[in-house]
Amino acid sequence: MIQAYIENVKPGQVLGRSLYSAGGDLLLAAGYRLDPKLIQRLRGLGYSAVWIQEEGTEQVIPEELINEQLALQTNKALRESAEIVKQVAQIKGETKEEIDRVIKDTDRFKNIIVVEKIKNVIDDILNNLLSQQDIMINVNSIRGKDDYLYQHNLDVTLMSVILANRLNLTRAEVMELAVGAILHDFGMVLIPDAIQKKGKRLTFQEFVILKEHTTYGYNILRENPRISPVSVHVAYQHHERQDGGGFPRGLKGNNELPSIKKLNLQPGCMHRYAEIVAVADAYDTLISPINHMDAKSPDEALRILIRGAGTQLNKFVVDALVTMTPSFPVGAFVSIIAGPKTLLGAKGVVVKNNPANLERPDILVLFNKDNRRVHPFTINTAAEQSIKIQFIMRN
Repeated sequence: MIQAYIENVKPGQVLGRSLYSAGGDLLLAAGYRLDPKLIQRLRGLGYSAVWIQEEGTEQVIPEELINEQLALQTNKALRESAEIVKQVAQIKGETKEEIDRVIKDTDRFKNIIVVEKIKNVIDDILNNLLSQQDIMINVNSIRGKDDYLYQHNLDVTLMSVILANRLNLTRAEVMELAVGAILHDFGMVLIPDAIQKKGKRLTFQEFVILKEHTTYGYNILRENPRISPVSVHVAYQHHERQDGGGFPRGLKGNNELPSIKKLNLQPGCMHRYAEIVAVADAYDTLISPINHMDAKSPDEALRILIRGAGTQLNKFVVDALVTMTPSFPVGAFVSIIAGPKTLLGAKGVVVKNNPANLERPDILVLFNKDNRRVHPFTINTAAEQSIKIQFIMRN
């Protein structure tokens, strides 16, 4: 299979993986042959990419951090809580003043989140991820606008758990962090859809409203005693930055290993768990923004995070992410931009990552520079150092 950006999907191609609604209902089954109307419909639903069955790539199986069923269960639990919050809030307008009025009535938000269901799926996630040896961060989820929030929360949680484990946090610590991570954008349920799902850049006033989601989430989550104060503050602080330039409170980061427990006691500083979630959130937002035209390829996103390490984001967490995240995940469609003349412009799919060098995968070449199909052959780019590849984002 190949992960193809929606702009590159052509009529007649066959869907490689099923698509589901935010509620877990099947939208389109794997094996369905796409026509122009369906492709346009997927664009309208906000899908930035889909998995495509491509001749010669039958053995290319994208790596999953958790199985499809667990992902659907997690998203369902999040959606259930979000729907309850929306019903209880009964917001009658889309202004900041109206949302602020509702959020001040804290009694209405007491014990309304299905905490036990969420904790149960997190426990399953930890059982799955913490048992895997030499795990890599391969985030390849497909999401539309309706399930964007839930899938984003899940992907950030998966990355945060893997990073926390690599940074030697205990299981109990990882659990507390994961609860905050899975709910880190929960305040978004009170942000108007017109702002959340806007297909172009926000106005200044819209951005002011959007930034309030951290405070809204904090006010909702703290009314649920089964969610620890630490988990609540992880959600509250995930947009704070090392230099104090984040929001909502302008806290500064510690820029130390998050496994150092004394860092929790530093006044005016981010909680060490929040520093981990901040990195995961930043990476996922770069590769899968709500406006998919702004999406960065994983290798480009990693370079952006590296530039911000130490000033914007915790440098130890960024280092951990870089050492665990392939620049070109399995299933990525790439082109050769440097190397032997006979290979320049050739296109293929990543079939294997090299743990010793995550920037140089094995690729299966499928097309020449003229887009004519060739007999597939594999190149180990770690061994062929002259060869450089890049993502095919859009035609």
